[in-house]
Amino acid sequence: MKKSIKQLKIGLSAALLLMLPGLAMSNTNAVTPTVRNQPITIDADHQEFSIQNNTITFTGNVVILQEGLKVTADKVVISNTQSQTDQKITAFGKPVRFQQSLEGNRSINGHSQQLDYDVRTATVTLTGKAELTQQDNQISSNKIIYKVNEQQIIAEGNSNNRVKTTIVPNQLN
Repeated sequence: MKKSIKQLKIGLSAALLLMLPGLAMSNTNAVTPTVRNQPITIDADHQEFSIQNNTITFTGNVVILQEGLKVTADKVVISNTQSQTDQKITAFGKPVRFQQSLEGNRSINGHSQQLDYDVRTATVTLTGKAELTQQDNQISSNKIIYKVNEQQIIAEGNSNNRVKTTIVPNQLN
């Protein structure tokens, strides 16, 4: 039982990392340790913790809350819950939505059909009608990849959906 609780705590702390796409468009360079240590609440219609498959699955109106962060999805799967380096978090929705509060009464909003976070590579991938918005600044495409450690955003279009970016220069500070 203690091992199961430890696995659950590792999985829940990893869910915090869903917030990282929002950091790319802000002038905040990192999540403060104070925020990282704040409690994470995950509310869902159903939860399944599979020790054999090493996964935690939340389904039905999933809401993840933590100090200034809100993520909503239809389903969230945290895999490799025993490993802090091999964990993967996948959120599915129509759409998956997140809101990250920033300093100065600002926020980052985003949505996509799927959000993937790879802990080992510190990479967040938004796929399917992906969009990030801060004030009037916006990036939209089929796929947006955020390399957290490099603080690099890569937006990929396809033949049906080109990358579209709107930048309002006086809102970048």
